[in-house]
Amino acid sequence: MLTNTLNIIHWNCQGFNAHGPEYLWSLSKSSKIPDIICLQETWYNNEEEHTKIKGYNLATFSVRNTKGGGTAIYCREHIRYTKVNIISKLENSSINIKIDNKTTTIINIYDSANNTKEAEYENIFKQVKNDIIMCGDFNAHHTLWGSNSIQTKGRELYNFIVNNNIVILNDGSGTRLNPINLETSCIDISLVSPNISHKATWAVDHSSTYGSDHFVVSLTLNEKPDYKNESVFKWNYAKADWNGILQQV
Repeated sequence: MLTNTLNIIHWNCQGFNAHGPEYLWSLSKSSKIPDIICLQETWYNNEEEHTKIKGYNLATFSVRNTKGGGTAIYCREHIRYTKVNIISKLENSSINIKIDNKTTTIINIYDSANNTKEAEYENIFKQVKNDIIMCGDFNAHHTLWGSNSIQTKGRELYNFIVNNNIVILNDGSGTRLNPINLETSCIDISLVSPNISHKATWAVDHSSTYGSDHFVVSLTLNEKPDYKNESVFKWNYAKADWNGILQQV
């Protein structure tokens, strides 16, 4: 069903072959189906390994360059998109979509490094000329998005957010569950341009991690995406059966 909202989820799945089936099964029972699925730590090495999801296209992906690693974006078949090549040290997969006829760039990030600097986030940002949705597992801690402490990497990301007038959607809810002490942390982050922030809602699905130790994060934009092959009906008056119509009046 085509709607006037755009629903995006992002999730560090820690191996989609292992944990994807449980999530997809839950999705088949859900009334709210994501339009775009952004995955981190897919653990895929090439395109052939990627799981096929019924009703979705594999829009773009990056193969893993770390022990875990790998990112992917799946789009529902009716969503129109174009692939974007973002050059960065950070693992990412990115696409352009149109929302209410305006181009928006979705950047799906997995950052496993411990020392990412503000300049690296700036490098990504400068390659995009549109509104952005930047989401994924940043592995960064700061009280702005709910962490108990501020670490160096989190301070670098914070500086990028503030200096570029980016809006963070996180509300402080935990996004990762420590499997040892069962404490939560907030390292899966959703960032958007101010032009679209007021139309966005954000939530974490705490019902299950589906085998990963990260929860699924969702953000919904109250704007209509650009759909493929939307049916447009036009009357062809030249071929109208006017006699038949008049007889029925």
